[in-house]
Amino acid sequence: MELLYDGNSTVCKEKFRKYMLELVVARTEDTDNALKKFFKTVITKMSQEHSESYLSSNITDLLDQLG
Repeated sequence: MELLYDGNSTVCKEKFRKYMLELVVARTEDTDNALKKFFKTVITKMSQEHSESYLSSNITDLLDQLG
């Protein structure tokens, strides 16, 4: 994710966000939430270790949505 958000590909960033919203965030408690937990951990780590890339990304609102 660091490489994605340090890069200049707006298309790839938008596709990643769309994937996250449609296939990860949208998971309900009826489904396996391991993927949600995984991405919450990864995005949290990115926000701590690569805060500049994270803060300028299009995924800053996803942590709250991942629960």
